[in-house]
Parts: sequence; C-alpha cells; structure tokens
Amino acid sequence: TPEPLPKQHGLYRAQPSGQALMQNLAALRREGHGLLLSAHVLQAVAGIEHAVTLRALQASDISKERLLEETMAVLSAC
Repeated sequence: TPEPLPKQHGLYRAQPSGQALMQNLAALRREGHGLLLSAHVLQAVAGIEHAVTLRALQASDISKERLLEETMAVLSAC
C-alpha cells in the first residue's frame, strides 16, 4: 500500500514554479481580463522561467516566443 501523503498546512503549497504560475494568473485577473481562459494559463506558463510545462513544450519544439504569439492571437480574437 502507498504511504499517505504528508499533511500540508496553509491554503496552497506548491513548488516555486507552481507558485509563480498562480501569481501570474492572479496578475492577469487583476489586469481586468475577466474570466481566465486556457490561453491565459498558457500565457502565464510562458512567463515562468523554470516550469516543467514550459520545458515539455520546448521539448515538443514549441518555443516560449511562439507560445506567447499564439496565445496572444487567440486572446485578441476573443
């Protein structure tokens, strides 16, 4: 049987990249984007220097710059 997960204190505990993602999303929300879309999440991921998701995209030959260009195109069409 697997070991139980350790109890965590506080509302949200994450690795630094997860915290940066949440902070980027909160900043987008404060900027008045209304409801956040999946394109906002990709935009927030692209703003993190050391994110597993960003490295996975780069391994798929999707650059940070291309990700930002594509998400901005989607968001401008909304």
